Amino acid sequence: MGKEVPNEFCVNCNRRFACDGCKVEEYHAWLLDRYHLSGDFEDDQEIDTVSNSEKIIITNEYFEVLLDDFLIKVKKTLSNKSKEYSYNKDKLHNFRIASNLNQESLKKSLWGMATKHLVSIMDIVNDRIKPDKNILSEKCLDMVNYIILLYAIVFEEIENQS
Repeated sequence: MGKEVPNEFCVNCNRRFACDGCKVEEYHAWLLDRYHLSGDFEDDQEIDTVSNSEKIIITNEYFEVLLDDFLIKVKKTLSNKSKEYSYNKDKLHNFRIASNLNQESLKKSLWGMATKHLVSIMDIVNDRIKPDKNILSEKCLDMVNYIILLYAIVFEEIENQS
C-alpha cells in the first residue's frame, strides 16, 4: 500500500493546508519542511512524497496537497500573465482585441485560443503523449486558466446586462 500524506494543519494560520491569509512563499516553505523537500520550491517542482519504487494512492489528504499546490500555480500564473497580456488594468484586453480582429465574441476568441490547449489534454487522454509531471501540470494549468478566464468573460457579460 502507498504512503499516505499526514493529516496536518498550516503552521501559519492553523487551518488545513493553506488559506487565503497565508503568503505563498511561507506556504511553499512549509511544504518543503513538511515533506522534507530540498532546494527552492519552483513553479515546475512537483510535490513527491514517496520514493520512485513505492506506489502511491491518492488519498483525500494527498489530493488536498496536490490541489493546494495546483491552485497556487493557477493564481501565480494568472497574476504573472496579467503583466504581459493586460493593458490599462483590463485583464481581458487581449481577448477584446482578438475578438475585434476576428469579428467574433470574446467567448469565441478565448475558445479559439484555448482549443490548442484542449488538444494537448486530449493527446494525454488518448495516450498519444506520455507526459511527465511537469508537462502534465503545464497542460492542465493552461486549460484551467482558460476556463477561469472564460468565467470572467461570461461574468462580465452577465454584470453588464443588469
